[in-house]
Amino acid sequence: MKFTTLILIILLISFGAVLIVYTLEGKPKQTACTEEAKLCPDGSAVGRTGPDCEFEPCPVSKRCIRNSDCVVFGQDGDCNCGCYNKQALPQNSGGACFCAAPTSCECINGQCEGFFEEIEKTYCTEEQRNADVCIEIYQPVCGWANEKIQCLKWPCASTYSNSCFACIDKNVEYYTDGECPE
Repeated sequence: MKFTTLILIILLISFGAVLIVYTLEGKPKQTACTEEAKLCPDGSAVGRTGPDCEFEPCPVSKRCIRNSDCVVFGQDGDCNCGCYNKQALPQNSGGACFCAAPTSCECINGQCEGFFEEIEKTYCTEEQRNADVCIEIYQPVCGWANEKIQCLKWPCASTYSNSCFACIDKNVEYYTDGECPE
């Protein structure tokens, strides 16, 4: 009986030791990282973290310092087109979002600002809208729709043979010289 009790005690102790070792190995090891900091380009600082004590990534700044930090992203009609800091570009573009991409970018007060090539808009007059007839001459214009029209894709415009035909269309607010962009 003493022998059976001794065997039972040895088995219980062995089982307890295995259980303790198994439980301790499943837990992550605690590591104390040094308290040094990394200075990021935007002036902020990050510390070390994680089991390997690696520096956290620097935050991506949308602010610019010089004009070369800014870049035109996307094309006319893409989603998210515009001026952005090279380090903080959107994840994607594409789709029909009626976005007009700027022709150039500059850093102004820490923000990337877009500049557009100035296109002369000619707004239709009441006299043009009430024309009874139009001359059949080909001088193409791009007639841009008013805000009441909801377009499915950019540009929200149509090419007309001349300004007379553009302005007699009640959906046209103004026109620009030449055919519409694609």
